[in-house]
Order: sequence, then structure tokens, then C-alpha cells
Amino acid sequence: MTPDYSPARALLAAARRHPNRLSLVNAATGEQWSVHEAANTVARLAAAFEEAGIGEGTRIAVIGANSPWHYITHVAASWLRAVTVPLSPRMPSSALASMCEQVGVSWAFLDEASSAHASTLSGSGARVASFADLAAWADRTAPIGRSPARCGTELAAILFTSGSTGTPRPVELTHEVMWWGSTNFREGFDYAPTSSVVGVCAPASHIGGFNGTSMDVWTHGGTLVTLGFPGSFDARAVIDAIERYGITMMFAVPAIVRAILDEHGRGGGDLSSWVRPLIGGDAMTADLAEAMRAVGLSPIHVWGMTETSGAGTVATPDSAAPAGSLGVPFPYVDLRVMASGEREAGVDEMGEIWVRGPGVVTGEKWLRTGDLATRDAHGWLHMVGRAHRMINAAGELVGADARVLDGAACAVELIHVYSLVHDDMPAMDNDDMRRGKPTVHRQYGEAMAMLVGDALQALAFEVLVAPLVEGGPQAAKVPAATMVAALARAAGSWGMAGGQALDIEGVGLRLSRPQLEAMHRAKTGAMLSVSVELGLLAGGQPSADLAEAMQRYGRAIGLAFQVVDDILDVTADSATLGKTAGKDQAQDKPTYVSLLGLEGARALAADLHAQAHACLQALGPRADRLRMLADFIVERLH
Repeated sequence: MTPDYSPARALLAAARRHPNRLSLVNAATGEQWSVHEAANTVARLAAAFEEAGIGEGTRIAVIGANSPWHYITHVAASWLRAVTVPLSPRMPSSALASMCEQVGVSWAFLDEASSAHASTLSGSGARVASFADLAAWADRTAPIGRSPARCGTELAAILFTSGSTGTPRPVELTHEVMWWGSTNFREGFDYAPTSSVVGVCAPASHIGGFNGTSMDVWTHGGTLVTLGFPGSFDARAVIDAIERYGITMMFAVPAIVRAILDEHGRGGGDLSSWVRPLIGGDAMTADLAEAMRAVGLSPIHVWGMTETSGAGTVATPDSAAPAGSLGVPFPYVDLRVMASGEREAGVDEMGEIWVRGPGVVTGEKWLRTGDLATRDAHGWLHMVGRAHRMINAAGELVGADARVLDGAACAVELIHVYSLVHDDMPAMDNDDMRRGKPTVHRQYGEAMAMLVGDALQALAFEVLVAPLVEGGPQAAKVPAATMVAALARAAGSWGMAGGQALDIEGVGLRLSRPQLEAMHRAKTGAMLSVSVELGLLAGGQPSADLAEAMQRYGRAIGLAFQVVDDILDVTADSATLGKTAGKDQAQDKPTYVSLLGLEGARALAADLHAQAHACLQALGPRADRLRMLADFIVERLH
């Protein structure tokens, strides 16, 4: 017999053991439930759902800022084997309607701030109600008169992973998979769900906010504090909630953590209860870890995906994992780093992460994640940076020397960083935040920001030629002058700088598609294209056929990156992006979304993705890494 993984049964059992313990807190409103009150609300809402015709297999969308109603709705739905579909309120109404149609949503529940989506969702065939309606239904309905349905391999929830290309991709999570995901977290870094207080600042539409520790702690008698504040992310309110409710565990992306630390530095606050800060969604850099330790926090780095119910790898404070490492697999996750479809990568060799296990949607079948990593001699996993990925993947085609590739990768990153420093300045985008931190000009002044950018640009060419000047067995065949010229062209008036000038002149104008494409092939595409070119040149002068194929590939992914960037500006939030979301629209900048619409932009990204793959067809398995990178560019979340 399949074990019963019912979250409703777990909550009822917790209510019998700890009826008066604090269960749910809405930090935005101060509303609170005891475990008994939470279980009773769930039982009443389950009865109301049944009266409304909601039953096994019914898909229920929940759209709004983080709220206890996300979790109450899910567990009430599980009572009847209905399916929860949490969706981001930041998505355009048309996109939300499309996603609901795709998975067959019958009901959509929205918070007050998301009410503008109601008419579009109704037009797509879903019955629409509000969070206030949920509360009213629970108040006026007697508790359901039967026990919760047993839950095993039945579908529990559908989460969408990416809205960057095509229709956002749904991932179906069973109750069993979600239970095993929670079990991985329990055993990966040891916590007691009945005595934990979890803060939820990751969106409830994201696996980091929906499952893992959140659902586990709440249904077993611990306390769940939802941190869904109106408007933008409120770091001060989060600090106050940590102090007021004694939050012991909370998942956050690095950008959110930096915002919390910055606000703590300005206004103080007691963070001492936060003994399990879970950091994921991006690499945890050494400086971030040090900044957290400086205020008494001991970060736990986790990597996972929706398809793994959030649990992939973990690096605990006492594990001696090196800075920036992804750590090791969770207890019930099998993981490989594959150099190709047939061969596992060697020590320090880049490969794709493959996973399987009971908490993975594919079960015992390997899931190809699309994420690239290396594994060092001690078994620690390390994610590979974007420029490093591109340049090394191209260099592998021609057997390039590793030192030359590293110099080229560093040079491209330095050019990129310098451009961001200048781009953020008042004369350009006048932005306040970059990668979750105050921009350079905000922190150090405009003059210093200008000089920092200038110095980084000069340093880029220094590190590019350093391995060639030092010499080596392969240095003689590398066309150093050609590499320097290629990078200069990509960064200068024919590339990034020229494209940026076109961008400035285009503000407020209605550009044609060819005009927009020309701007972005220069502004963004040139630097990605040159990464491929530098990788090839690092191995000597490539053949004409290979150079031409890689040029077409570089142009396709270069433009795809910008198209996806435009999409994410309207579909992602500032915390995920690490910069101000929605700024292109606010500044009336021409984008692919403004020109083609969201669905048109997604279609273009998908077409460019297909073009990139077509360029690699003749290269066979040798180009698998480049195929992975094309996938990464169009499927990324930030």
C-alpha cells in the first residue's frame, strides 16, 4: 500500500497534539491562527469547496502576495484531492489566463491587490473569487463531515518554472514528491518542524516559498509567518517580523539577503532567532557569507529546482564547504555531473547536473537540469559562471589552453561589470540597485563610479593578454592581436557602447523591429557573440566553416538573451532579478515586449533558441555544452 502523504491528515494530528500553539501569522495584517483554528478553517474551507463542486482533480489557481490563504487553500484542496496552482500576481493578465487555460484551472482566487486580473481570468473560463471570499466561505460553512482523502501518487500542485520562452512550463508535483522534498530538508540540515517558526518571503508561486520547509513546518504544528507586503519588498518589515515572531528559518535569494543586511546596517534589529537562513536561487558568494556571519547568521546554501521539490544540494555551516560551493546532494537525491550523455565529468571538468530520487518528478529516471557545474577533488559542487561557460564551451571545440580561456572569460566579465557600473549612473539609467546591492554611484559617488568603470575596462585587456605574454606551449599559435581586436570591437562603438547610445536615443520612440534588433545585437548580443569567438581563437585560427557556424550561433543567443531580459522585466520581481523590475516600461524604453507583446516576444525567444541549436547540428556531441548554454539563456529566471 502507498503511504499516506496527506498534508490535511498531518495538520489534524498536529491540532490534536498542540491545539493552542501559534500556527499561522499574516505579518502584513497581524492576523493569526492557532493550530486548532488553522485546522478548523481548513476543514470548513474543504466543505465549502465540496459545496462549490470542487473535487478530485479540480485545478485551483491562487494568485496574490504571500498570505496564509495560499497554504490554507492548498491543504483544504488536498482534503478532496483537488490540485493547487499558485501563480505570480506580477505576471500580465494575458499570461495568467494562458497558464490557467494550459493546466485546466476551474477556479482562481485572488487577493485584493491582484483584482485587476479578474476580468481576463473570467474571460478564459475560470470562475474567479477573492481571498476575502475564501474567508467568508470558511466562516459560514460547517467543517466537512469526512476524513481527508488519502494522498500518495496523486497530483498535489502545479508550479510554473519560467516565463522566458514560449508558454511558461508547468511542473506537476505529486503529494509523494512534495513529502520527499520536505524530508530531504529535514534530514539535510536537521530541524524540528513542530518547534520551528518559518518566515516565507520567497513568493508562494515559487517552490522556495510553497513547499519544502514551509508546508512541512506548518502542517506538523510549527508556525508559518507569511511576509507578503503591499508593493515592493520591505526589508525593514522582514527584520521586524523576525524579531517579533522569533523566526528561526527562512529561505531567501542572495538579493533579498543583501537588502536585509543593508537595512539592518542602517536601522539595526534583532536577527538572533534566525538560526537557519536558507540561501538559494543563485550562488552564495564569499562576501555575502562573510556579511551574514558578521551579524551572527550562519547561512545554509541550498540548490534545487521545482522538479526536485526545491531540494537538490546543500552546504551547511559546519560542512567545511568552500565559499561559493553548492555543497553535496541532499540525503535522498542521487546526483551526477555529466560531460555528455554517456560520460560523467572528471574532477574540475564542466558538465550538466543530472538528478534522480523520490523527491524528483522523474523518480528513478535521471532528470537533466540544464545547470552546469564542476565537482572538485573533495566532491564539492561548484556552479559555472556565464561567461566562463560560453568561452570554455567554445574553446573545447578546438582544444584551447585552459589559462588562455580563463583570461578571456575574466576579460569579458570585467567589460560586462564596467558597463553595468556606467549603465547605472544618473546620466544613463539612474538605478539604485544592482544585484541586490546599492549601485556604485549611490554608494561611492558619481566620480568614483566613472573611474571604477574606466579601470575595469583597462584591466579587461590586461588579463586577456597576460597568459599570452607569459607564454606557454600553446601561446604561440593564439592570434593575440585578433583576440584584442575582437573584444575591443564588441565593447566599442560597433558593439556594446554603440548599442547603448542607440538605446538612449530610442527612449520614448516607437522603433521598428529591425531598428530594435540592430540596437540589441550591438548592446547585448555583441558581448555574448564575442565570448564564443574568443573561445575559438584561444585554440588558434579556426576553420572557416566552424567560425561561420559559431558566428551564427553567437548572434542567435546574443539576441535571445536580450529578448528574455525584456520578458523577465515584466514577469519577474526585483528580488529575483537583483535589480529594479519593470523599469523599462516605466521609462518608456523600446523593448521586444512593447513591440511584439509578451507572447510575441516569447515566440521570438523560442525561434532564436531553435536557430542556435540548428547552428550546432553538424558538430554532433562535441557541441553539447553549447546546446546546454542556449537552453540556459532562454530558460533562466533572472
